[in-house]
Amino acid sequence: MRSGCVRWCSYRSSCSCWLCRAGLARSAAARPGLARLPPHWRAAATWLADRDALARTLVVPGTGFGQYEWGRTVDEPLQSLAGAPWAVRNQIPLGSAGNTRMMDTVESVLAHGQGSTGLADFLARSGFRHLLLRNDIERGQVDAPPVAVLRRALTDSPGIARVASFGTTAAVGRVPGSPVDDDAGALPAIEVYEVQRPVPAASAVLTADVPTVSGGPESLLPLLEQGLIERDRPVVLAGDRVRPDGQRWIVTDGLRRRERDIGRVRDNLSQTLTATEAGRQRRVALDLLPFRGMTHQTVATYQGLREITASSSASYVDNLAPSDPSHLPFAAVDGDGGTAWQSAPLAGPVGQWLQVDLDTPREVAQVSLAFVDDLGVGWPVTRFRLTTDRGSVDHDVAPTFGAHTYYTLPGATSTIRVTVLAVAGGRLDGGGRHPGPHRPGDHPAPGAAGADGPAQQPRQAGDLVVQPGFRAAPGVLPDRRAGQRIRRRGRRPAGRFRDTPRRRCHPLRPVPGPGR
Repeated sequence: MRSGCVRWCSYRSSCSCWLCRAGLARSAAARPGLARLPPHWRAAATWLADRDALARTLVVPGTGFGQYEWGRTVDEPLQSLAGAPWAVRNQIPLGSAGNTRMMDTVESVLAHGQGSTGLADFLARSGFRHLLLRNDIERGQVDAPPVAVLRRALTDSPGIARVASFGTTAAVGRVPGSPVDDDAGALPAIEVYEVQRPVPAASAVLTADVPTVSGGPESLLPLLEQGLIERDRPVVLAGDRVRPDGQRWIVTDGLRRRERDIGRVRDNLSQTLTATEAGRQRRVALDLLPFRGMTHQTVATYQGLREITASSSASYVDNLAPSDPSHLPFAAVDGDGGTAWQSAPLAGPVGQWLQVDLDTPREVAQVSLAFVDDLGVGWPVTRFRLTTDRGSVDHDVAPTFGAHTYYTLPGATSTIRVTVLAVAGGRLDGGGRHPGPHRPGDHPAPGAAGADGPAQQPRQAGDLVVQPGFRAAPGVLPDRRAGQRIRRRGRRPAGRFRDTPRRRCHPLRPVPGPGR
């Protein structure tokens, strides 16, 4: 609640103070005290200690603090009950950066619900014998994945099997936003899964048999899945090795240059950044890195444009919501009609912009845009501004669905920006209306209850999406932001401009192999 207060103070200080007081009062009332912890937690802690007092347990899913349907403990119940070692991914990474990245990798596999053929080996290499799945957390508060998704991921991971369960919980199917858990009925409050792989305390191997991996701790999981490293073979990260000494080198793109929101446990990483791209949070460090320097980091590069930026994006970690790297600004220009840039949630669409900086100035006579008309995305955009180096032109959005061509001021330009000026109903965001009369062309989105608002409030107002079926002519540059696609047409300088710009992720500095 403290972090929420800090973020909200800059917008509504009086409201934030009320939220903090209410949150503190609720926490004091909900905190049960160590003497009143549920019996199933005591039973689970006793079972783990009796099973193997030296075996380490990873508690999943990770949460910022201990918040359960039966109370809020802040610290985890195992803090006072455990008789065997355990770990959890919480809001305060008390361990090393490498350990945090390892646990984040496990969280990502479980949140996707698809399992992994290398997860058991990955956990065993990290020293974990058990996974404790807690189904009694308060999902409406901790933003955890649905129980069904977590259980499926564990079931579909070879070498991981359920060995014990404790207590019951019936609150799983009543959490809004988790329809896959509806009608699940009563489930065990705690389930214990065993990693059925050898977990050696120590081993000795020849130095010549130890490969070097260019990447981070998260790179080991795909290497295990592909069989590129043995389950019981140790590796050394290139950043921890002083110099190449002739051993086998494996180059990966796992250690990506991204920005991390340290206040979130999951969905806390931005898209892959370029080598010079600055972070949005203005912190001293972008990420928790296992070693210093950028030598073995993977960065993004652009081909066909110099830079693409936006006022906000769902892929940025400063958007007050879970980050979604798939909606990065470049999704507007990747040539794929199935991807889209989206502006940040909780930010109104009016004033949102997307800008593309070309790699060289050129003539851009007109731009083709396709605005989505879908309440699931947001209020339809009704008016926007096209800005180039020559000036700005305001346009009304064409009333028919699909891509339409809009002119720009004549002359060469090195930048093109699209700025949203108005959305249907004169609204400023998903809930407020602009204090003025409706203008011609303003209309509620399909399915709306009336001119005052939709039957169901959109997740975000003013999102734009690139429509499929777009075909670029020579010299056309598709672009898209927050649900919008921009086409640029102009002359194509020989050898300088690609019809579809590309964005690649590659190691910043290629790692030489033996003998290079």
